[in-house]
Amino acid sequence: MAQPHPRDGRPEPNGQRRLLTKILIGVASFWVAFGISTLLPKDEKPELAWSIGASLFVAGVVFIAHYLFEVERKLDALLQSFDDTRKQLGDQIRRRAEATEHQMREGFSKIHLAEEIFGLREASQLDAEEMMQIAKLVRNRTKITSEAPQLIQDFALAEMTRLVEYLKQMGDSNDLTYEGEDQDWLLGLTKVARSEIQATSLSTVDAGGRGFIDGGLWSTDFGQRYLDFQRHAIRTRGVRVQRLFILDRKGLNIEDLHQILRMHLSIGVEVRTLDATVAPTLHTRLHDFILFDRKLSYQTTTASSLDSQLNPIIVNITLVTDPERVNRRISEFADLWSAEGVQAVTVDERGELVFRPARSVDQRRPAKSVDQRHREPNPGPAGEAA
Repeated sequence: MAQPHPRDGRPEPNGQRRLLTKILIGVASFWVAFGISTLLPKDEKPELAWSIGASLFVAGVVFIAHYLFEVERKLDALLQSFDDTRKQLGDQIRRRAEATEHQMREGFSKIHLAEEIFGLREASQLDAEEMMQIAKLVRNRTKITSEAPQLIQDFALAEMTRLVEYLKQMGDSNDLTYEGEDQDWLLGLTKVARSEIQATSLSTVDAGGRGFIDGGLWSTDFGQRYLDFQRHAIRTRGVRVQRLFILDRKGLNIEDLHQILRMHLSIGVEVRTLDATVAPTLHTRLHDFILFDRKLSYQTTTASSLDSQLNPIIVNITLVTDPERVNRRISEFADLWSAEGVQAVTVDERGELVFRPARSVDQRRPAKSVDQRHREPNPGPAGEAA
């Protein structure tokens, strides 16, 4: 440890200490060489001037050698430090170059993506609202940073992947299948329907274990939301909603059915009923499906149960966009809507349900196109009964 200076308490500089050490070693070498020369025999002892000169030469050699050794040691340390610094700088430059290259690739990728999106817009005639939603999707995804929990990042990726797959399947006119009971698809399609909704409601699907009210679809929160979405579509966009209630099992509570019919008539839905229990041959071609704007079919598949008191089990939901298959559903609905035994349901002035044969009602009512239905206000159940 360096000794503190007596005056200011600071240690002496290392360079001065090393120089002083070299001088002391040189002086010590001088005296060692001079002492050796004095120990030689008298007949071999050199003159005093030669002894002093030789000792000075030895001292100088020792001093220079020690100095050169110190220089070499420092040079090695300097070279090692230079190599370490060069390696560190090389690593930093390489990392920065890789980061810059990654950023440039990301930038070019984003530019390419933007060009592709605008190219797709021109090719598919995407409107401004759709482009805005795509931009919002990308912008909102960027809010989930890399510091977010991995679970959140994985879930966001899974949802985006699911959406991309859905859009791809719809673009390829393939069926979309949702395992189990769906809510979002049905409400979403009802929300965007523009002209008409045509639905069949099988009691084995919509009714609960003991009836339409006790455990049935229309008594649930989802059923009430579905009714509200239909009411909004009818009153704000002039959508025509037709629903055919098909009684495909016995033992149902008729009063519960009448209550469900009133719920639909009150919001402007055109309602008809078909008792399929008196015509067993119909069971082979009965399906629970909903047609939206005659472009898409929403179909429900249920599992058969030996116990009729159990609530129906929905296996999956399928969205059919293939035009040929959708057209088959359109023809099927048209046949069922006016089939023999179908009853058209209205409400009279006293609020009582009135059942009339559908064929007689259709014969008295002239057919109207979709455009005509949009130009005329929806009369609702009261206007139809009048």
